[in-house]
Amino acid sequence: MPFRYAMHLNNMGHMVQFYVDAEPAEILHRPECLLPEFATQYPEWIIDLGWKPQGRDYIFPTNRLLKLIDQLNSTDWDAIVLCGQWLKLANYLKARHARIALLAGSDLDVMASYRQIINYNYSNNILSNALIKVSQIIGAYLQRRGIGKSTMVNYYPEGINPIGDLLLKEIMGTSRYERLQNRGTNTERIPYIEPSTRTGESVIAFCAQRFIWKSPLPPGYTEEENKRNDIMLKGISVFFKKTNIPIHIHLVEKGVHVEETKTLSKCLGIDRIITWHKEMTLTEIQSWYAKSDIILDQFGNHFLGGGALDSMLMGRPVIGKARNEVFSKVLGAPMPMCDAADEQQIADWLEALVNDANLRKQIGMKSREFMLRHFDAKDTAISILSHIDQVKRSGMRV
Repeated sequence: MPFRYAMHLNNMGHMVQFYVDAEPAEILHRPECLLPEFATQYPEWIIDLGWKPQGRDYIFPTNRLLKLIDQLNSTDWDAIVLCGQWLKLANYLKARHARIALLAGSDLDVMASYRQIINYNYSNNILSNALIKVSQIIGAYLQRRGIGKSTMVNYYPEGINPIGDLLLKEIMGTSRYERLQNRGTNTERIPYIEPSTRTGESVIAFCAQRFIWKSPLPPGYTEEENKRNDIMLKGISVFFKKTNIPIHIHLVEKGVHVEETKTLSKCLGIDRIITWHKEMTLTEIQSWYAKSDIILDQFGNHFLGGGALDSMLMGRPVIGKARNEVFSKVLGAPMPMCDAADEQQIADWLEALVNDANLRKQIGMKSREFMLRHFDAKDTAISILSHIDQVKRSGMRV
């Protein structure tokens, strides 16, 4: 997400420095995930740190973190954009015109939540548990203080995650800040791909969502992140039992509940129509969007995954919980996807789409048009740039 915006700002001719903290093996978190041509060498504006700080590094800043802070403070940037653990870095940086926080979930819901820390036991040993909680509370304080320095926050549309909304209001207090409620994807790099005319048992359905659905969720997650993949499997089961059409379901071994998902699929009697894949690069995932007929997304109360947005750009119908009660307010129109909140609705959409290639195409074309109008990362970058200019004109230093 942050690289998409940095790339557009750089393409517009602005001076940008983008720091990469993911290991080479973490391909999905590096620029070459979006731009394979960067796999051999980064341009000068992209800097590979070669290390990734942990929360404890900010409590007593390490030498390499102090060196980075000095380096960043040596230039009077118009704005600094932070996400993840890096939001704590705001506590050590000199005044800037604008500070922008890109919040994606756990960086607010978990890392900045005192309640999460207090309510969870990290160890059976009383002393060890107390020490861990103290360090976690210090980390949460730094995270909250870093977020609180923001002049703009890019977070899910208000209403998607009520607990996150409350946390944000609690942290920001009476501070003046702008909330950017939408976030785009790289529309110019994802073309429309003519769908197949397959029907019946030759139809391919693909889901790239991580599997996290069995409550209580493990530490580091909140219930708001629950994707309810179990509802998806039950919906497939209802469809299969009614129609006996063995369509091809393709899933990715990603998330904390992969084994539980495999067990549930056996119990539901649908394991024989499911093919599992190891985690893939973004290029490989997008090739699966292209050759699939139907895309399955999340069925909890979270935000639509990037896979859903990219698939809609390609012109594929997406079955998922659209959260249109929120998006209709923010965007002025409902998401043109196959909205489903329970297993019966999933089964009904599968039956309709599997047997009607023309319906799949119609929904896919509407989906692409909607994405181009509302979810272009360039528009998000322009909104960020507009905010920076506004803060500069106001003469405000933060």
